[in-house]
Amino acid sequence: YSNARSWYDVATARTAAGLSRDNRTLTLFTVDVRGGSEGMRLGEVAALLIRDYAVWNAINLDGGGSTTMAWQDPMTGAHAVLNASSDSAEGRAVASSLAVFARRR
Repeated sequence: YSNARSWYDVATARTAAGLSRDNRTLTLFTVDVRGGSEGMRLGEVAALLIRDYAVWNAINLDGGGSTTMAWQDPMTGAHAVLNASSDSAEGRAVASSLAVFARRR
């Protein structure tokens, strides 16, 4: 470990979640390190969430090879991984996950 190159100041794949100021909008965010992207530093993620998505409170969830975002299409029910894992196309097996469920209105 070195303060000169701390984890938050390294450009890598990242996953974050944030809420709008009124707590009514949840933003889920991921950035890859494949396909020409170098990833992002934590401060860059924070600035982007504030500027582009009006996020008021956020949390950094994970980074690196375990960054994976998947979803189930509400119209078709089809499942898909939305990003390209830096480990493999199938992603990495992980011990913990965050699942978000929404009711139809």
